[in-house]
Amino acid sequence: MRRIFTALAMVLVVFALILGTSGMASAGTNGPTVCNSDPQTACSWFHQDGDIVYVKDMNCDGHAAVSVVDIPGANIHENLWNTDGCGVTDSKQYGTSVPEGTRVYYKACFGVWSTKSITNCSGIGSGVA
Repeated sequence: MRRIFTALAMVLVVFALILGTSGMASAGTNGPTVCNSDPQTACSWFHQDGDIVYVKDMNCDGHAAVSVVDIPGANIHENLWNTDGCGVTDSKQYGTSVPEGTRVYYKACFGVWSTKSITNCSGIGSGVA
């Protein structure tokens, strides 16, 4: 009888260890798609697998779409310009530059590449790397 209890206790300990360590890795979360308003429509979103920020030009007006990216926990503050044209999605993969569990902020804006001016931005979206 003692052997049965010992074996059962070992199984329970192993099971508890498996459950306890499975939650230790931080799970990232994708961010919502945010878009600015017409007529200069641009959209941006974040995907946690690979830590990728996307920016899509939604309007055939000859102007750029810009994603303004802010990742304070990784000291990253930059503008991702999409000058490739209407309907095109550009992206930047941050990967190991962003520690797991770090919040990523972004917004979609209208941009004029020649003057580097950025206006008409959406609200802020965020996800977790």
